[in-house]
Formats: sequence, C-alpha cells, structure tokens
Amino acid sequence: MAAAQQLPSSLRAALTYSLGVLALRRPFIHKILDYEDEFFALLMLVLETHSLRTTDASFAESLYGLRRRAVNIKVKTKDNIHSKKKILPLDSPADAIHHNGLEKRQKILSVVFLVVLPYFRSKLQYVYNREREATLQASLWGEGEERFGNIDYFGGSGNSSASGSSSGEEASTTRRRVMKRIQKIIAACYPWIHAGSEGGTS
Repeated sequence: MAAAQQLPSSLRAALTYSLGVLALRRPFIHKILDYEDEFFALLMLVLETHSLRTTDASFAESLYGLRRRAVNIKVKTKDNIHSKKKILPLDSPADAIHHNGLEKRQKILSVVFLVVLPYFRSKLQYVYNREREATLQASLWGEGEERFGNIDYFGGSGNSSASGSSSGEEASTTRRRVMKRIQKIIAACYPWIHAGSEGGTS
C-alpha cells in the first residue's frame, strides 16, 4: 500500500528527468517543462480515469493487484434485530457485509482526490515557496530587492508611465497588491493545510 502511494511521485520525477534530457536535443520540449504541473495532472487524469473505469482501482493500485470495493453496511434497529433472529440464523447473508464495485460517484470522488487535489496542492506549494524566498530576500537585502523580484513574478515593468495611462497603472498596482496579499495569506495558511493533509493520509 505504501509503495502504491509513492508511485505517482516517483513516476513524476522519472518523467521530469526524461523530458529534461530530451529537451537538450528537442528545445520545444521546454514548453512542456514550463507547464509541468498541468502536463502531469492531465496525464494522471487520463491514467486514473481509465484505470478506475476498467479495474476499480487507481493506476498505482492496479499495478500491485489492489482493488477498491464499496462496503454496504445496513443499520438495523433493535426491533428488526429481534425479529430477524427469530427467522434467520446469526450467520445468514442478511446479516453479512456486502462488498460491491465502485459506483460512478465514488469513481469521480476518487479522481478528485487522486488528481485534482494534488494539483492544487502543488500550486499552493509553489506559491508558498516563492513567498518564503521573497520574505527571506527582503530580510537580507531590504524591501528594494523584494520589489525587484515582484516585477519578475507578475510579468510587469516598473516604469510604464510612458506607454500606459494613469488608470492602467492604478489597476496594475491594485492587482499587484491583491496578489501579494493572497500570497501572504497562502504562506501563512499553507503549513497548517499541509500538516492537516499529511496527518489525514498517514
């Protein structure tokens, strides 16, 4: 089970390394590496959807012969228990737990937990790392260096007064401030979200 959980991260590392080697001879592959998270999420979406539809298991689980089964447990009242004891023995099929295949809703939820949530988690991890680096830079070199980093991050230029209007500059400044505030909120909340997700899966 632990090996099946670690397989997607190992597969991603192997694919990233292979694409990096191929990019030395085929420069257009660098475009795929620029959108590594999206490319890997799309690949896993195809693999997980096909695997759940055909084997009722995730891609990694199917390689290790594991299967997912829905468990149907019927809750009985005291009256039903007493009445059925008179009719059926204790080891009758009516008192057993039934294991069925996954329903469509369960397969969709499995894809969400296997693909969608890890994708958003990787994006939050990226934003958290960038904000932490910017904070470290600001503490070492001052606010000026942090502003220089923000120019590269948002893709804008610091001196656009010659080409842009004042309203455009105000909108750009407002957008920059909002994005910076969102990054700070993510940097503050992500460690707790990460700890909660790790504790829930352990």
